[in-house]
Parts: sequence; structure tokens; C-alpha cells
Amino acid sequence: MINEKDKCKTCEGKKVVKEKKILEVTIDKGAPNGEKYVFHSEADEYPGIEAGDVVIQVNEQPHDLFKRKGADLLLEKEVTLLEALTGIDFVLTHLDGRKIRI
Repeated sequence: MINEKDKCKTCEGKKVVKEKKILEVTIDKGAPNGEKYVFHSEADEYPGIEAGDVVIQVNEQPHDLFKRKGADLLLEKEVTLLEALTGIDFVLTHLDGRKIRI
């Protein structure tokens, strides 16, 4: 028991103060599904107990246009025989919004 006059005004004698912290994660290009990024000692803390780790895991979502093969992106596009013989010109909108002329 903690005497009322000795209680901390911030934590009210609970020995812990809740606060939010933003962790910024930079996902590497081509990171495989299931890749884990570990922030050591960033989990909840409590007096007398070592803080745990925060683990961020990459969860790949399916895409309508692109498929993935290893670290590469694949795009399947049907072209006519005439386009295959004489050339084809189209604009592809990449995942990051860039427009690429192919």
C-alpha cells in the first residue's frame, strides 16, 4: 500500500503511465511475405520487468494487376500478333503512382 500523500500525481500510485509512441518502419523493397522487423525493448514497460520487443511482420496482399515472383513484380499482358511484330506502346501505372511508358 502506498500512503495517499506519497502517491505520484502522474501515475496515481500505479507505477506506470500510459503513453503512445509512434514507431516508424521502413519496409525494404522486395521484402518477402512474412519478413519481420524487430524493435528491441519497445514493448510495454513495468517496474522490475524487462521491456519486450515489438515485432512488425510483412503481410502481402494480392493485387489485381501485379503478381510477385521472389523480389520481382510480374505483369501479364495480352498482345496481338500485329503488336508483337510491329511493337506496342502503353503506359503502366506502377504501385507508387509513377507512370512508366513501355
